[in-house]
Amino acid sequence: MKKLKSSSFIIIIMSVVILLLLGLSCYLFNESRKPDYKIAIGTYTNKYGDRLISYPISNKEDYRAILFALINANSIEEPAIISKLPDASILISDSKQGVGYLDADVWFAEDKVIFNLGEKNNIDSNYKVINGEYAKYINEFISKYKPENNFD
Repeated sequence: MKKLKSSSFIIIIMSVVILLLLGLSCYLFNESRKPDYKIAIGTYTNKYGDRLISYPISNKEDYRAILFALINANSIEEPAIISKLPDASILISDSKQGVGYLDADVWFAEDKVIFNLGEKNNIDSNYKVINGEYAKYINEFISKYKPENNFD
């Protein structure tokens, strides 16, 4: 009789442990799918720097596409296109910490996307470019999230 009680007790404990492990793995799976930071796409409404900002991108694949575009872009000298108003802006921040990590202006040319990683009048401005098919993909992607400017 005691052997039967101890074996059923072990089975109950093992069942509880297995359920806890399943619950923990589901929780960790869902947490790993959330982006680490918030990325939002904006559009300028006037030459004074006012802009509309989209909701943060929640799709992890789209989130990664923006990050990899910024990482894989090639550095260039200051291009002539910066004299015109940017077509979009990218904001990367952590609102829980109250920290803004990146505010990048974006210009679309024929077959390239140009990023300004820094402020226009800042000596530390860093210009990057993406060319070819990847630029077309990033252009479509940013345009998908960019809010409409109905103030023109």
